[in-house]
Amino acid sequence: MTLSIHNLHFAYRDRDILRGLNLELPAHSLVAILGKNGSGKTTLLKNINRMLKPQAGTVLIDGRAVAEMNGREIARHFGYMPQQQTVAHCNVLEAVLLGKKMCSDGNQGPEELDEIEEVLRLVHLEGMAMRSVVELSGGELQKVILARALAQKPKVL
Repeated sequence: MTLSIHNLHFAYRDRDILRGLNLELPAHSLVAILGKNGSGKTTLLKNINRMLKPQAGTVLIDGRAVAEMNGREIARHFGYMPQQQTVAHCNVLEAVLLGKKMCSDGNQGPEELDEIEEVLRLVHLEGMAMRSVVELSGGELQKVILARALAQKPKVL
């Protein structure tokens, strides 16, 4: 999977945030985005996964324009973990299943539950599946949000 960004421009009202950004990331890349507060790191991520629409430029995954993908396709390609998240009143298992549901065809069976259990083990929440998310600490809630993104099996996280 390759991620390509060509001449990406984005502005909030009249304030340019991204100007002519170009980037090529080959498969299996591990990339860190560094910068000052307000420099556009989150804006870039939101343009990549189409949460924001750029004024110009293209984002391609495996040569296909993200702008042409529907929501389910985007969820299959991109896992996004926001800085802050509100979670519905549900248990940990249900919260993580929401990530799986975003990119599936709606037919969830026992194998999906096995996958969710594996993701919960990966983030060290295996004993908390039935706990309400409102009872979790801030760090535990961040793990739930990470598990939800991982449950999508995205190509880009």
